[in-house]
Amino acid sequence: MAKIRRDPVGLKDIADRTGLSVMSVSRALRGVKGVGPETRDAVVRIAAEMGYVRNTLAGNLVQGTTRTVGVVVPDFESSIFHKGVQVIEAFLGEHDYTLLLSCAFDEPEREARQVRALLERRVDGIIIAPASSTMSRTTIERILQSQCPAVLIDRLVQGVNV
Repeated sequence: MAKIRRDPVGLKDIADRTGLSVMSVSRALRGVKGVGPETRDAVVRIAAEMGYVRNTLAGNLVQGTTRTVGVVVPDFESSIFHKGVQVIEAFLGEHDYTLLLSCAFDEPEREARQVRALLERRVDGIIIAPASSTMSRTTIERILQSQCPAVLIDRLVQGVNV
């Protein structure tokens, strides 16, 4: 029986198979100048055969960005949030960003947990429609203290100057 690989295929695996250095494989996969078209095509083909999936976390550490924006809405039932999320996702996609969507279900405590999770994931920004104009204050202050860019939509939060 064939051994099932549990670790994802990495650049070193592709380098071992192609006989190239890890840096050359990385450059070929990123389309950087200085890699010949034959080499690039071979690396891309072998990477696909091996099931390679780019590790964006590793790239994010080097670049210092996640290319991700978190969106927190109070509910999914409102047509304004439904349409708004569609527009936001389309815009982010055009700029090579990914959207992480959370629904607070109009619960400030849930909203706080979701915002904390987004901040822990080091999203590049947060768009939030606060669940409460009074009870979301601590959550909005946490975002501001983190210096994460943020946009508040739909309602203002009492006691927060943005």
